[in-house]
Amino acid sequence: MPTFIPFDIDAIKYIVATGNLTGTQKYAVNRYVKGLKKNGLWDKFVGIYPFMGGTAASHSINLKNT
Repeated sequence: MPTFIPFDIDAIKYIVATGNLTGTQKYAVNRYVKGLKKNGLWDKFVGIYPFMGGTAASHSINLKNT
């Protein structure tokens, strides 16, 4: 069982904006955002468009600037 990782505020904004992610997808987005920030990469991106949620509307949401 993985250790609980508190959700990052930017991950939460993306999760709320997409509205239809599974629990596994939510966990993956959170780990991705936290990893980018931990490794100093978050601020180097202008836009990040993960293909999650299964709809064109959810695919068009920018994770970096939700």
